[in-house]
Parts: sequence; structure tokens; C-alpha cells
Amino acid sequence: MSKIASANSVLTANRLSDGVVVFLDFEGAWNENIREAVVAHSPDEARALEDRGAYDASRNLVVEPHLIEVREADGTLFLA
Repeated sequence: MSKIASANSVLTANRLSDGVVVFLDFEGAWNENIREAVVAHSPDEARALEDRGAYDASRNLVVEPHLIEVREADGTLFLA
């Protein structure tokens, strides 16, 4: 279960091929730009992101996927 239950959050990980920090985007790809990240606004959405991260980690695309809390202002994401 997620440590972040009700806050807005995004899924981040490190890309296995080069270790770069990446974020899961709306298309289901791992993107280096946090502005492209899909935001979970509910516990169910957060769990879905975590499930996707676990799946991609099992496929050796990323390592250590986890949620981070963000806040949104004027359509821009900021780390909380």
C-alpha cells in the first residue's frame, strides 16, 4: 500500500539503462520531464501507478519505482 494516501503524487524511478531519474507519463512511458508526469489524485489512482511501476520494474525498464508528493499550481508540478 502507498505511503501517500490522499496527496497528489507522481511515480518516479531510475531508468535501468542509464540511471537517469524518470517519471511515468500519460502515455505510459518513462519521461525525464516531471511536467509530463501523470498525477494521481486519489488512493486508487496512486495504487494503479504503483502497480505500473512494479510491472515495469519486473520487465527491467526501471528500478525502485515509488510515489512522490507533488503540488500543482497554474498547470505546473512542484515537489511538495
